[in-house]
This record gives sequence, C-alpha cells and structure tokens, in this order.
Amino acid sequence: MNEKQVCEKRKCISLEVKIEIIKKNTEQKITTSKLAKEYNVNASTIYTILSSKAKSLEHYEKKQPSITDFFQKN
Repeated sequence: MNEKQVCEKRKCISLEVKIEIIKKNTEQKITTSKLAKEYNVNASTIYTILSSKAKSLEHYEKKQPSITDFFQKN
C-alpha cells in the first residue's frame, strides 16, 4: 500500500478537553481556527464540539460529584 493511501486513525477527544475547548471559545473568545491549531485537529472538529456544547456540559456536570455526595460519603 502506498504511503499516501494510508489514513490516520481517528483521535478520541476526552470530555475534559472538550470542556476546555468550549471554555476557551466562550470565555476567552479564541477562534475555532486557533483552537484547531492548538489542539492539532480540523476546524470542523472544533465546530462539532461547539455545536454539541450543551450535551458535553450536561455529561460533564453528571460526571462531577456534588457537594452533598461528598458529605454523605464521609
């Protein structure tokens, strides 16, 4: 097989990195193209992450233990 025909494997972006990208875009107003260069992904990947922002934030909040959970365990 020719070197040009070999495709790169897909990258799996963790939820924490997605949240970091969302925060940088919304709070620091960093553009999608700059984020794409910083994280070494396509700009379309950044657009996809930002378009599913609500879903990612919901998953992130569910993953974080609440304060009441912390006190119930101790």
